[in-house]
Amino acid sequence: MIYITGDLHGDERREMIPLIEFEKAHHFTKDDVLIICGDFGFIWSDQARTSREYFILQKLQEHLSLCLDYFESAPWTTVFVDGNHECFPRLYSFPQKTWMDGQVHEVRNHVYHLMRGELYNIQGTTVFTMGGAQSTDRAHRVEGYTWWKEEMPSDEEYAHARKTLEQLSSVDLIITHCAPTHLEKRYFHRAPNKLTDFLEEISQQITFKHWYFGHYHETKDFDDHYTCLYKEVRMFKS
Repeated sequence: MIYITGDLHGDERREMIPLIEFEKAHHFTKDDVLIICGDFGFIWSDQARTSREYFILQKLQEHLSLCLDYFESAPWTTVFVDGNHECFPRLYSFPQKTWMDGQVHEVRNHVYHLMRGELYNIQGTTVFTMGGAQSTDRAHRVEGYTWWKEEMPSDEEYAHARKTLEQLSSVDLIITHCAPTHLEKRYFHRAPNKLTDFLEEISQQITFKHWYFGHYHETKDFDDHYTCLYKEVRMFKS
């Protein structure tokens, strides 16, 4: 089975409570896949600017490593698209491999980052992924320390995504962090950007059974085809 949830933000106290309850309520194997719609957050910067920050970050990295061990030991396989609050240099430093016909970064043996513009075949379900989003709080963050320009896709990543989709007319699942422009404007009252416009292009080009995204910190269904997830786990029924 495929299960989907929203942002975790590296927070095992609040955002992971539904996940822990979810684990108690079901029986899983490693063939079951949990997809996180961005802002995974358990891979964070280890760059310190002062000796005090260095000590704090050492403790943080030890804690985040234990959280990653939790996902590795979970009875399912955990995968995630990137959001805007990720440490991209560290995320991109993990080994790249092929998993379910698409490219991933291998964080642990059963924890994978689903790369941008990739198409996966997860037990007969086709899944297209396109992570990233534009941060609205960049003014309160420090570039290269708590914010990275790679939060938005590069021209090469857009080109790769278009190439992946050019021979397709439909997919089963689309997983992103932010929403296409028509949802961004109508329901979230945010100005569109290059990524949301690109997702809008995809929404007009490809038919799909369902599109899941996170980013907006709410759980809401938009017609029969789009769902924003936060603090809730959904099962995808093909």
